[in-house]
Formats: sequence, structure tokens, C-alpha cells
Amino acid sequence: MRTYIKTFMAAAILLVMAAGTAGATLTTIGTAQYLGDNSYNLVYDQESNLVWLDYTNSGTNWNTQMAWAAGLNNPGTLSYTLNAGYSSISWDGDWRLPSAGDNPEIGAMPFDAEMGHLFFDELGLPPVPAGSLWHMYTTEELNAGIFDNLLASMYWTKTEVGVELSSAFSSIMWNGNMIYADKSSDIKGIAVRQVVEAAPVPEPSTMLLLGGGLAGLAFWRRKRM
Repeated sequence: MRTYIKTFMAAAILLVMAAGTAGATLTTIGTAQYLGDNSYNLVYDQESNLVWLDYTNSGTNWNTQMAWAAGLNNPGTLSYTLNAGYSSISWDGDWRLPSAGDNPEIGAMPFDAEMGHLFFDELGLPPVPAGSLWHMYTTEELNAGIFDNLLASMYWTKTEVGVELSSAFSSIMWNGNMIYADKSSDIKGIAVRQVVEAAPVPEPSTMLLLGGGLAGLAFWRRKRM
């Protein structure tokens, strides 16, 4: 009997966990109010445990964009409101510019670059072939899914060019490529933050299913007795 109970409880726990993580990899889990002004979506990438602030900062130099992203961590800069389906969020690190990956180079954004993962895996956009003018992605195409404020523009990454520290890598969101630019260039910024977990609230249907299973188990036990 104990074996049956343990098996059922393990299956029930797995069911609840699966219900909490089911669905699209990108999920809007809440909003952040920026400096008491407008609210911007918090977009959670469950695959990489990243939260994107759906806000594009105006173009400026690399040092200023780095400072802008770091400034989002200051008390009172952002206030969070989680959606009804989420109970809490556990941060793992600070707001920052995205990483360009472990071994960035000029060309298509690498898949381990955070904006490369967003562009290719999450937005599902193929790269525009080098030198091709047959298609350039538009702002409307970038925001066709869950985002509202991505621009068909260049975005700074936090990754400096190792042999030339006066430059840093930049992601090109109109074609999926990456270049490096002089840090004095005016390029846009977007902020990302690592999380441990954004905890979902179990759906009512899942709790009903779990409760029904427990009730059935109790009935089965009484019948055997």
C-alpha cells in the first residue's frame, strides 16, 4: 500500500511541476514601472532563465549604456508587478546589457549570445545572408510575438573586443548579425537579468485534478479495508 501511495504522490508532484512550466518558452510574467513612468513587460525566457525588460533605451555610447543598465538595480528605479499566474521571482544577479557569448565574432550572432538565442530560437527568425538585400527585418516583425518595444536597430552587448578594448560587440536586429563598434558610437540598449526561477501559481484545473486523484486514492483504500 505504501508503495502505491508513494508512486501516486510522485506522479502528482511531477504533474504540478509540469503544469507550471508548460507553454511557450517566452512568457510575460509581469511589468516593471520605470522611474514612476510607464510600465514595461517583463519577458521570461524559461529555457535560459533570463528576464528581458521590454524597453529600448535611446542610442548612446557603450559606457553610458552600461551605466544605464546597472542603474536599473538602484532602489526605486524599477517597481515590479507580477501577473496573477506568478507568485514570485528569484533574481540571480543584476540588470545588465546582454552577453555576446563565449567566443563572439563578426557574422551571424552565435547561439550562445543572449540576443542570438532570442533572435534565432525564441523569435524564430533566420539570419539574412551576408550581403543580401532580399529582406531586412522590420520593427513590426520583431514585435509580432510577445515583445512590444524591440527595434530593427543595433544594440550594445556588454562584451568588449578582447584585442581592441576601445570596441565592444553589437547585435544587429534587422538581420541577425553581430559586429563590433567603437565604444563612442551611439547604439541602443536593452537590459536583461538572470533569474533562479519565476515561480508559477498552479492552475486551478491542475489542483482539481490532483485533489480528485487524492480523493480516488482515499476511496480505493477504504474499499480495500
